[in-house]
This record gives sequence, structure tokens and C-alpha cells, in this order.
Amino acid sequence: MTSEQRLLLPPEPCQAMNAHPKEMVPATGRKAMVPSGNPAILQEKRPAELTPTKKSAHFFLEIEGFEPNPTISKTLAPIFSKPMDSNIHQCISGNCDDMDSPQSPQDDVTETPSNPNSPSANLAKEAQRRNKKRLKKRIFAAVSEGCVEEVVELLVELQEWCRQRRGMDVADFLMRELTASDTGKTCLMKALLNISHNTKEIVRILLTFAEENDILDRFINAKYTEEAYKGQTALNIAIERRQGDITAALIAAGADVNAHAKGVFFNPKYQHEGFYFGDGQKSQLHTHSTDKAGAQVHGILKYILSREIKEKPLRSLSRKFTDWAYGPVSSSLYDLTNVDTTTESSVLEIIVYNTNIDNRHEMLTVEPLHTLLHMKWKKFAKYMFFLSFCFYFIYNITLTLVSYYHPREEALPHPLSLTHKMGWLQLLGRMFVLIWAMCISVKEGIAIFLLRPSDLQSILSDAWFHFVFFIQAVLVILSVFLYLFAYKEYLAFLVLAMALGWANMLYYTRGFQSMGMYSVMIQKVILHDVLKFLFVYIVFLLGFGVALASLMEKRPKDNSCSSSYSSFSDAVLELFKLTIGLGDLNIQQNSKYPILFLFLLITYVILTFVLLLNMLIALMGETVENVSKESERIWRLQRARTILEFEKMLPEWLRSRFRMGELCKVAEEDFRLCLRINEVKWTEWKTHVSFLNEDPGPVKRTDFTKIQNLSRSNSKTTLNAFDEIDEFIETSV
Repeated sequence: MTSEQRLLLPPEPCQAMNAHPKEMVPATGRKAMVPSGNPAILQEKRPAELTPTKKSAHFFLEIEGFEPNPTISKTLAPIFSKPMDSNIHQCISGNCDDMDSPQSPQDDVTETPSNPNSPSANLAKEAQRRNKKRLKKRIFAAVSEGCVEEVVELLVELQEWCRQRRGMDVADFLMRELTASDTGKTCLMKALLNISHNTKEIVRILLTFAEENDILDRFINAKYTEEAYKGQTALNIAIERRQGDITAALIAAGADVNAHAKGVFFNPKYQHEGFYFGDGQKSQLHTHSTDKAGAQVHGILKYILSREIKEKPLRSLSRKFTDWAYGPVSSSLYDLTNVDTTTESSVLEIIVYNTNIDNRHEMLTVEPLHTLLHMKWKKFAKYMFFLSFCFYFIYNITLTLVSYYHPREEALPHPLSLTHKMGWLQLLGRMFVLIWAMCISVKEGIAIFLLRPSDLQSILSDAWFHFVFFIQAVLVILSVFLYLFAYKEYLAFLVLAMALGWANMLYYTRGFQSMGMYSVMIQKVILHDVLKFLFVYIVFLLGFGVALASLMEKRPKDNSCSSSYSSFSDAVLELFKLTIGLGDLNIQQNSKYPILFLFLLITYVILTFVLLLNMLIALMGETVENVSKESERIWRLQRARTILEFEKMLPEWLRSRFRMGELCKVAEEDFRLCLRINEVKWTEWKTHVSFLNEDPGPVKRTDFTKIQNLSRSNSKTTLNAFDEIDEFIETSV
């Protein structure tokens, strides 16, 4: 009989639990059910090797799929002060208490003062105090042994104690009685750590009791407080025990699926001594995401987007419908509901714009996202991209001509003075440049305002392009206004804007795959290697420049024998020449200490020319090698951002015309927008052909007035296909 079948059986008495020796408490665990007696007689002999530490280790070796580390760990294993769960009694001085059911000092608090005039009352209160002190231990023992009847009786007794409480909140009292004071473990966790065929019923009883007493949220989301297992909740344990029904019941009751187990035992650093599940309970449910330790959950997003349920009554739950198949070719319809940008917070927008997902460029390779972006690019995005490129190219050409053919006279002419030869062209050119620069500055300013700090830490976003476009536009505007007010400094801003404008043309390389991948490598090298090199190099340059300039003797300005290192600026320039191999290693006789001067020059050359430059070359080569493996996917992500940006610029009536997919009827009153994708897989070709529609062939339906009915059954073949659909292999890219 399987464990799932045992969960469905009615509760049985505690004696039946002997059939499950591995999951049950040792015989000493039943000591709490005996009202009185000698503990030494009740305690049974156990093997000497069954220590708490070894039993805890044996417990983890029994977990399905858990493999111990075959090699010896080089790091010192953590020492856990307590096992997560143990029913072994440690008898010290004749006092045998459950390890994870310790008593808090508050357990001895009496409810009412004793009456010295009534000996019988004192005896009754003393017995009552002893029963209360043992109530927590009895509850923990009952849930671990799976005794449903005793659990119910103890909870009724606990409810009676609640009614007698004075001066203390009932919820706090119940949580104290249902929780181990030193570890924070609740009796609910205790029940889940000791799975039996009655566990499901016990969990239901505990949740009902907590709900009736208004402590359900605190009880179900209580966390371990012990350092090794800190943060673990009942939901963590239910998932680890593979109890699907109990997990669903806990979530339905309000269990927090975002709680994190932060104890040392769950630290991935000690994954060979502990058990690492991920950052949280649902870390394995994140769609193809990566947690802090780098563990990936492959295929979940792919499964969700291509979920195909073959049974006809449940077909409406599918997101993929195989329309027809012939040989290795199958034509599938993917549901675009909440996937395309037609709805807010769509899957496509979340993946493209969420910079917290490191491998989102890999997620875009999953169907139907890959084909959807490709179709958007071919239908409208590439034409808008080409127009944007043409406008920016004309803008740069105009800016260059205006800068190159500006009037050479020392006295600036007024911009409205059209007496000189090229006056009209100068005026029109400056007006066009000014208007276009203002449009760019407004557009990019809004984009920068909406950026998040994480966008600046990744080349997968267009954050840096937004900044350089904005800076270039501001420089153009400043140069025009300086020219209006006859300031000669306008030329400096104009020249900088012109150089930066042509550098920004690198943005438009993403329209071509080969050039786009090359641009990705350049961005990666600049942001990760060159910036670090420049920081270290500037430190060396300034330090040695100051030192060498200080060694030079001051001479009159008219002296023809003045050294090239006489000032700080000259020294920095000469050191830069040495870095690129254009300087001379000569002894400067004008220095106070010529030998020391030469020694500093040689040291500088070794540190910069030999060490830093060669290190930069090596790092750049390694970066290019690493990026080249994923440059295509990164380029596709950058192009996806461009597609969505252009789509947002379209008016609503035009966006509806460019909408992808076919409007299909899945069931009665169930119409969905689906994207057709033809897939060819020779490895999954079977002799049996299964399909929903009998006539294969490309179908182009972009007009939403033409509705394709997937539930039609216009032939005997189509009807039979529903019975044989289970034999058809699901195909996805």
C-alpha cells in the first residue's frame, strides 16, 4: 500500500502504529501517556549507536534523491547543537525529557494563589500544576506518534485551560503551549517531521483548532528560532516530506510561500552537511530563475507556456493546442493570454524589463516568446528601427556640416544675419538640429527617470545608451544657445556633441545580428575591464606625475634647457607617452636626484606598460571569450527591448492592427488569441499521425473576424483523434 493510499485511510488507534517502525517514536516516547510510574522501568533499551546525531544523519540519507558527498570536504563541517527532530530521551540525573519539548520557566506559574487553610485544595492545585507542566510534552508526543484520539483529548484539555486564564492573552498562551520554547518548533512541525498514515488527519485537527482560536496565521507561519534551522516553517517540512495534499492544505490556510529558511543547515555553503532547497519554499517554482546560489530550475517556464492537456474535457486548461500533424511536422497554437503586451504586466514585459533576472536572455528562447518577438520585428519593428536610424543619421550629418562650415571670422555673426553666403543653410541646419536635439532630450530624459539602479549594472539594458543620447542632445542645445548669445565657447560644446553623436551610432548595430553581437562584446569590455583599468592607471599616473615633478629643479621660463617634467601637467603628459611607447627613458640632469628620477620612471613603466596593459589585454580576451558564448542571446534581448519600446510609441489603433496571432475558439464561449508555430522534429516522428484538423498546410489568419474553431469535429478522423491524442508526442522548441 502506498503512502498516498495510507493518507486516505480513517484514523486508527495508536497500537496500529507499530507497522511503521521507521516513522514512529521509540517506546520511550509513550512515557508521557502514562499518568504515573517509574521512568526507569518505562524506559526501553536502545542500540548504543543510535545517537541523536547519527539518527539525524541516517534520516537525511533516507530522503529520496539525496546523495552524500563522495569526497571528503576540505572545509570544517558545521556542528549542529541540536538535531531538527528527535524522540530520543537524554536521561540526566533520572530526568528523561523529550529533547524538542523543553519546558519554559513559565510552565510552573500557578493560575490562582494557594489557600493554606485548605490542604485538599493545595493537593488539587499541585496535581493541576503537574498536569499543566506535562501538557505540552503530551501534545508533542501524541502528534509524533500519530494518536488522533489523544490529540483531540489534549486539545480539549488545553481549551479548558484557556478558559481559566486570567491576566494573559489567550492567543499568546496557546502559542506558548503549542510551541517548543527553545527551538520555536510547533506541534504542527512535529507532526510533519513524523509522518504516519494519521498525519493528514492530525494536521487537519491542528489547523481547525488554531482557526477556532484565532491563531491560525501565527500557528501556521511559526518559524524555527534555533540557529541551525532558523526560519524553517511547517510548509518547508511538508514540501521536503513530499506531502502534496498537506502542502496544498497549508497554502490554502494561509501559509507564507515567501518565507526563507536562513539557518546554517540550509546554507548552500554546507550543502554536503545540510540540505539546501533554495532561497525559499517556492524557489523551485520560479520560471527558469536563478537563486542566490546560482541554482537554476530548468524547463518550468517552458512547461507553463507549452502546457498541453490532451483530454477533451480538460483541454481548456491548455496553453498549447496541436492543430495538425503530418510526419515530423506539427502545427501548434500557443495561447498568448497574459504573454503578449496586449495585457498589463505581461510575461514578455516582465522578462525583458526585469533586470533582477540574470538569465532572462535565455528565457526569451522559449516558445512562443522567441517566435512572437521575431514576428513583431518583421511586421513593424524593423521598419520603425530603419526610420529611426535614417533620422538620426541625417541629424548627425547636419550637425557635422553645421560644425565644419561654421563662419571662420573672429567676430561671431548674429544667427539671424543672412548676408553671408551660407546663411540660409546655416539657419535651417541649426533649427533642424535644435528641434531634433530637444525631442531626443525629452524622450531620453523620461527614459532615464524611469530607470532603476540595477539597470546600470548590466549590459543587458539600454541604460548607458539612454545616458549618452541624453548628454549628446544637451550638448547640442547648449552650443546653440551659446551661439545665440555670441559666446565663443559654443564651439567646444558643438565639437563634443558631434563626436558623441557619431559614437552613438553604435546603438543601431543591433539591427544586424553580426554587428549587434560585436557591439555587445564592446559594451561588455568597456564596462567590465576598461573602466577598472582606467581607475588603477589614473592612480599610478597621478602619483608618479606628482613625484617626478617634485624632483625637478625650478628654472627660469626663458631657459632653453628646461625639462619636459618641469610641471605637473608636463610630467603627466610625458608619463602617458611612456605608457603607449612614445616617451624616452633618459636621465634628467635637471632633477635633484637623477638616479632616483630614473628609478621612478623604470618602476612606472613596469607597473603600467608591462603589468597593467598586459593584464588588460588578458582580461579583455577572457571577457570576449565568455561573452561570445551568449552574445547572440544578449543581442536578442537588446533587440527585444527595442521592439517593445517601438511598440509603446504606436497609437492604440495602430497597435491593434499589428497584433500577432489568431483568434481561436477553444470551447464554448472560450475565445483566445493564439500564435501558430510550425515545428519539425525528426526525432519525435512516429508512424501514427494524430491531429485535431485533417488538412495540413500553412494557415494565415490575421483577421480577427475569422475565427478558427478548435473544438470542431467535422470528420471521423478528427473525432478519433481525441481518443488517440495521448499517443502523440508533445513537441516544443
